[in-house]
Amino acid sequence: MVLGTQDKATRKHRWRARNAPPVRDRARALRRAALLGGVSALALAGGLAPAPARAAAVTWTAGTGLWGTGSNWSGAATPGSGDNVTIAPSGTGNIITHGSLVDVINTVTLTAGNTVDITGGSLQINAGGTVAGEIISDGATSLGLAHALAHGVRGAH
Repeated sequence: MVLGTQDKATRKHRWRARNAPPVRDRARALRRAALLGGVSALALAGGLAPAPARAAAVTWTAGTGLWGTGSNWSGAATPGSGDNVTIAPSGTGNIITHGSLVDVINTVTLTAGNTVDITGGSLQINAGGTVAGEIISDGATSLGLAHALAHGVRGAH
């Protein structure tokens, strides 16, 4: 039985030797693999990082409503990180309630007579904007405006 196992291994080795590409092709394949491995390593190291995503313009399309309801926003999705948010519903007295979500946006534009009421979670505004209405943050919530105020958010209450 041991002899049969050796014969099987020997046959496998002979088959590989007969079907292997010529040495020249193997060397080319090794160089190509090394090059691709180098590119992968460079990409992993950040050398070929993808271009940063562009900020999307997201607009509030409802009157009074909940921040976390996708249908209240253009594109039927809530704003994401890096988005430029405009809250300018028709009329005044609209209250946009930000519940228990944790959101990060790039900029905010809020028109006069409208309110964003942060009743839970947190809202961070990274790069500025214009606030002619009110942004209210209840005591136990977080409104990340310090960075935004340094970069141009005006009128936050």
